[in-house]
Amino acid sequence: MKLLLKTGAAQLWIASFVWSGAALAADDDVMPSSTTVAYGDWTQNCMLVQVQKEGEAQPGAPQRVCEVRQVLNAQQEGGEMQRLLTVAVGKLPESDTDRLVIQTPINVALRSGVTMRLGATADAQPAKGGAVSAAPAEGSEQILLTYMTCNQFCIAEKELTPAQMDLLKGSEAASVAFDMTNGQELSVPLSLKGFKSAISAAAPVN
Repeated sequence: MKLLLKTGAAQLWIASFVWSGAALAADDDVMPSSTTVAYGDWTQNCMLVQVQKEGEAQPGAPQRVCEVRQVLNAQQEGGEMQRLLTVAVGKLPESDTDRLVIQTPINVALRSGVTMRLGATADAQPAKGGAVSAAPAEGSEQILLTYMTCNQFCIAEKELTPAQMDLLKGSEAASVAFDMTNGQELSVPLSLKGFKSAISAAAPVN
């Protein structure tokens, strides 16, 4: 199956990648070429796609697009683990702008958005995949994301400036904070171990 990304459609895909503004179409000619490489607590996920621009009959040449991603889980009553957050950074096809996308549970206060706090002190960092609530670090820098859609989960996103990307690469500690509809604020520590290596790594070539 060859994957086509049709631009101009208002659908968000968060399966292998977390991007917005693209819809998927399938052509059963060739199996897609995808790779996943681990860097600390982050993974670099890449896939070979073709972009079909709005109004054009044929898609462009295949290109490799990548994101880096971390999934955080929370332990429920009874010991069961459930996905709490998915955090991803990547570029839309044919774009030079980095985009931060965070998937949260439903029943969140949409107007409050999502806040990523970045600092220089690696306090209360979670084990990989084991998120816990924690108070925000004092004096942290913040990146505010806006909710774009909710279905089985909610998606917030933000186009990152070069300065924000440098801050993200250079920070040692991070947390993701959002409000629930019952008034509770959750602040979840996010490991940055491996992020700089993952986001800076060249895409593997098959």
